[in-house]
Amino acid sequence: MSSMITLRNRNKKINFKIKDFIIKEIDPGNMDEIGAILKLRHDIYCNELKWVEPNPAGIEQDNYDNLAVYFGVFAQDGLLLGTSRIIPSNSYGFMVDNEFKRLVDPKKIKNIDLKNTVEVSRLAVRSNSRGNKINGRLISEYLYLGMYKWSKVHRIKYWIFVVEKSFLDYLINRYSMVLKLLGEGYKFEDGIFAVPALLELREINKIIKKFLRDKIINIFNLPN
Repeated sequence: MSSMITLRNRNKKINFKIKDFIIKEIDPGNMDEIGAILKLRHDIYCNELKWVEPNPAGIEQDNYDNLAVYFGVFAQDGLLLGTSRIIPSNSYGFMVDNEFKRLVDPKKIKNIDLKNTVEVSRLAVRSNSRGNKINGRLISEYLYLGMYKWSKVHRIKYWIFVVEKSFLDYLINRYSMVLKLLGEGYKFEDGIFAVPALLELREINKIIKKFLRDKIINIFNLPN
């Protein structure tokens, strides 16, 4: 399904400081930060959620990591509090092309402009930080903001992601978000019901205007 995307401004990294916290795009050469991301993902996806088989090395890694752009929220002492990733269009494909292919209705995805589409995945927040807020916003919200800013820099129009149905309902109810479902969903053996969805970046503009305070918009240089 995926086609190659040409990224703009590769040398321009997303990096913001809010109070004593850093929200940034990870330098792929920074192996300490990459290692912290893979370890946090292992703690959550392998040990806590048990969606992925544990790795004796204590890291969670897959075929998309070499293609991905990572994001992180860091405390003042350098501790990684949360992470996420974007997978640009590429010759290997997205997770919805491979692991989650059964979830997708080909008729609902065939007309999507793949050159301007990325896949968002592997969002993870440290368990003891999930309720913590920075300037009134959750860590996960800052991860989404960082990915949004990156997407604007690179002229991305759409996000594809696979998410639990209950979380999708939360996004829709909390943010009045308009999403396009790309399939009816699928119930896995562990009882998780997952659905593939498409989000147009214009929808995030609406969310920012409705929910985020002006000083947050200004910090991220987002349209208001």
